Amino acid sequence: MISASEFRLETVDGRLTASCKLAGPGLPKRLWFMAESDDENALDITEPNWAAVALLYPAMVHNQDLYIEADISPLLLHNLNNDIQLLLKVINPHLNQIKVVAGSSRPQEFNQNVKRHVITGFSGGVDSTATYLKYNNPNSSSSLRLSALSIYDVGAMGKTSPSPSFEHLQKHYDQLKRFCDERELLAFGISSNMDQVYRSTKKKITNRAFFPKYVSLVNISATLVMQKRVKLYLPSGCIGYSEMELNHVDDTTERSEPILAPLFSTERFMCQAGAAGLTRFEKIKYIFETDPKSQLNVCVMKASKRNDDFLNCGRCWKCIHTIYDIEAIGKLTEIGTIFDLNEYKNNKDKLFNSIPPHYKISFEYMAKNIPLIEAQGGKIPKILMEYHNGLQIDRNPAHENLVRRKKWFFR
Repeated sequence: MISASEFRLETVDGRLTASCKLAGPGLPKRLWFMAESDDENALDITEPNWAAVALLYPAMVHNQDLYIEADISPLLLHNLNNDIQLLLKVINPHLNQIKVVAGSSRPQEFNQNVKRHVITGFSGGVDSTATYLKYNNPNSSSSLRLSALSIYDVGAMGKTSPSPSFEHLQKHYDQLKRFCDERELLAFGISSNMDQVYRSTKKKITNRAFFPKYVSLVNISATLVMQKRVKLYLPSGCIGYSEMELNHVDDTTERSEPILAPLFSTERFMCQAGAAGLTRFEKIKYIFETDPKSQLNVCVMKASKRNDDFLNCGRCWKCIHTIYDIEAIGKLTEIGTIFDLNEYKNNKDKLFNSIPPHYKISFEYMAKNIPLIEAQGGKIPKILMEYHNGLQIDRNPAHENLVRRKKWFFR
């Protein structure tokens, strides 16, 4: 059994913190969320839906029923016991069906004089920039128009401390706060030790890509802890409707987020994927058509290995993929201040060869833009062309080993 109890709302180091006691295999003593925002009442434990969402995946991995010793949303409780688990098991057949037990709350009544926000997470990357531009312009519906942006430390920034801390997130939150202040938006930062909760599941998962398996769940959980101030959450997923795959080899929640996210809605909190109708390439086109001066920040390279002259390193797998897509739409000259284009142009083969095997899955999408690159006289990396030619051979009706060939290519 996995359980959550003893819910607390307190101030730690001057920041509002919500937490609960945990019991279960490999779990920390408490799960906590620490907030920084201009809104001093951002967090809520009256209806701790966040605890149920945060603990569902570990409970399914460990095959342990989940007990929330509090009242939560009846709608969410129903979906947690039904469609959400059924969908997660389609994505990852190794997960177990478990029982979620909690009390059912009455729909919360929020103060009508206090604004509740439309919010999305914002990192400055392709997905979040596209969502920001799409839902923060005069043409967007007033019911969907963004009034706040958020940034979370829920596992992607490294290990968090056992006790509540905002250390990892402070620099990133300060940047977001400046961005929001310039645009009259509210900024929310949430730090959590959910990475410690999910670390207990890592031994049972063999695929190297660990965080993407549950990224949707931790981001939604971090938003639900602010449900008193958030009425609509628009997560910026990386997959468009045309690219959705429920039984993909990566078994990541990202590939089903457009249909998974709405299932986490409650009677007073809505969740729907932002800009889900666009693929990543289409988002890049949209960004440069809408705001060509956007300072995309996509780099995943360690700060110590970056060139201080550029916002992005231009050498990590994510930078390479992004520059390639921007080249395909003919906008390379517009990113010369944020990417080292000389490195890209002069060492393209070397850069593509350096992409780690588990990230070469992106070649599937890059290959689609080869005609666009060639039409502009651009060079196609040898390894990408070999991949493309291999797909052409495998698409011949005489060949039935497409999946086997792809798996061999990515070893």
